[in-house]
Amino acid sequence: MTLLRVTPEADPTRTLLRTRDDRQIAEIPAPLGACFGNREVGRVDRDASDAALVAAYSAEIEAFDSDGRDRRAETVTVRLDETNQEWVEDVQDSRRTYFNEHTHSEDEIWFFADGGACFYIRAEGKVHILVATDGNLLSLPAGTRHWFDMGLRPDFRAVRLYLTSEGFDGEFTADKIADGFPHVEDVVREDARAV
Repeated sequence: MTLLRVTPEADPTRTLLRTRDDRQIAEIPAPLGACFGNREVGRVDRDASDAALVAAYSAEIEAFDSDGRDRRAETVTVRLDETNQEWVEDVQDSRRTYFNEHTHSEDEIWFFADGGACFYIRAEGKVHILVATDGNLLSLPAGTRHWFDMGLRPDFRAVRLYLTSEGFDGEFTADKIADGFPHVEDVVREDARAV
């Protein structure tokens, strides 16, 4: 289930808003230039080919490509495989890398077909912590300051849309704000205690 928690950027321990209501979550990103939505999932088997996944969610992909900018769709699959130590190390390196504030030179668009991850969106003196799950669609405008956490045991499949492969390369801000924020597993654990 999707979760949004909003905190002041200077005090990640203080919660300004916590909600699991998709309609309320969809309203929050709009002033930030971001877009959030929820779509039906389960149209393909968990192990379907990349082409089958893209075909199954072509309507969602086309909706974000309606401006005629000819975005490319790429599948991103991260499945837990603790038997492969190299994979575990690569995933943890990636987690450490993207849990640092960065921007992209083009819009960042994700659709989670299954599983999820956490986005920390910094704007207007606040950090919007969005735990995205199955069916969530998120678009962040180019230049949005954010960071990303796929968790200690990542397991997700998503479609990412982009204009150029270079545009997805993160430009790190060197601001250490993320160091003061909880990782996704702590955000979820805290939410469970708050209910």
